[in-house]
Order: sequence, then C-alpha cells, then structure tokens
Amino acid sequence: MLHPTLLLIVLTRFLLLTTAAVGGQHPTQGIIDLVRRRLPDQVDNFVFSLNSSSHKSISENRHRDVYTVSTQANGSILVEGNSPSALAAGYLISSRNLQFYHKPLR
Repeated sequence: MLHPTLLLIVLTRFLLLTTAAVGGQHPTQGIIDLVRRRLPDQVDNFVFSLNSSSHKSISENRHRDVYTVSTQANGSILVEGNSPSALAAGYLISSRNLQFYHKPLR
C-alpha cells in the first residue's frame, strides 16, 4: 500500500487533472467521481464542500490544506475543505481511517 502522504499527492493530482478536463463542472466533481468509483454504494453518503470562509482567514491558510469532517443530521458525512487536496485528505480520513502527519519543510 502507498504511504498516506504519497497517496494524497496522487489523489490531488488526479483531482486537479479531472477538474481541468471536465471544464465547467463543479470543483468538487472530481472527488465525487473518485468516491463513486471506489465506494459506489456509499457515494450518496458523502457531501463535499469547498469553503475557505468557514476556516481561518485565507491569508493564514494560504499554504495549508484545512478540512473538517462531520456527520450531518441525515447521517451523511460532510467533508469541508479549502482546496481539492483538503477534500481528498478529509475523504481518506473519514472513509479509510488513514492519518498522516509530516514536518513542514523549512
């Protein structure tokens, strides 16, 4: 199995390429399509939202992926993040119980 950080990099590149290839589709469509392929029976249990305003100011997070994972009243999993890679990280944490940490490069 791939190292979690490497897996996140691969997923992020996939999402960026998918988003660029589909043109005018919603920015979360790439991660939704990924979940549809990996967990077809559970895709309707996930809700993804790109939302930088719900976190710290953009200037504080401009170099960070920030996400939250929560359960909605109907039982679905809400993944909010400030970038497609943040959504991918939230998806990995919620669906695969993966956790990864790294030291920032200086």
